[in-house]
Amino acid sequence: MGNIGFENFVLYALSATKDDTQKMMFQANVQGISMSTKYRYVLFRRADNQEELPNRRKEILEAYRKSSLIKYARIAMIGENVGILFLEDREEDWEKGHILALLEEFRRRVLKSCPETALEFGYSLDAASLGRIRQSIEKCQKALNMGKMIYPSLFAWEYSQLGALAWLDIPEEELTHMLSAYSVLLKDEKNIELLKTLKVYLENNMNYSATAEKLYVHINTIRKRIDKVNELLQIDWSDNIARMNAELLLRFLNLEEKI
Repeated sequence: MGNIGFENFVLYALSATKDDTQKMMFQANVQGISMSTKYRYVLFRRADNQEELPNRRKEILEAYRKSSLIKYARIAMIGENVGILFLEDREEDWEKGHILALLEEFRRRVLKSCPETALEFGYSLDAASLGRIRQSIEKCQKALNMGKMIYPSLFAWEYSQLGALAWLDIPEEELTHMLSAYSVLLKDEKNIELLKTLKVYLENNMNYSATAEKLYVHINTIRKRIDKVNELLQIDWSDNIARMNAELLLRFLNLEEKI
């Protein structure tokens, strides 16, 4: 079976509903595709992700054929500059480091032929058959979109990196706004200290005394810091959802590594 046949099947499977299960099985049989084979899924796209950019399908596929990925993974382009890698779930353990090395090589080869085309990746280490491709790609999409905002220095993000954030249905626009506000604050060392205080404050159920004791500072210092944070972030702490979102995001900003 050629790659076009596999690619067409993937496009069909991504749009199929539960009512299409029998049709999907039939299409798989026609194409000679095993529905029992399990894969680790990787979604990739151009980092700039703009529709008006030139189509680099040909160059991306050529880079794939020249890379080590061809020994381990199938590929399907599902958009002009968007595709999926299918890492077959063989006996060897797909360690994160191994996957990242393969993706880095692939990314480097694409950049060599198209300097303006930097790929970024979202992936899941959970193996699943093609019958669950939609759920798997949704995980990859979430890892890509949220991971890029939380860990902007990386080029690939794994679903489990999101931790509890993966279970939250925060609108992307809202998440972008929240993270941009924190990102601005992180540029100033004084504000980093404020965010660290806020993190401990929320962890201690917004108790000034407990926070002061935890940070070994006077309670009035904590009050002043929280007042300053409220001026900068303007979050309604009486809103339980807003509070939970802020608490979770603070856990992923690696504040202890700052300064």
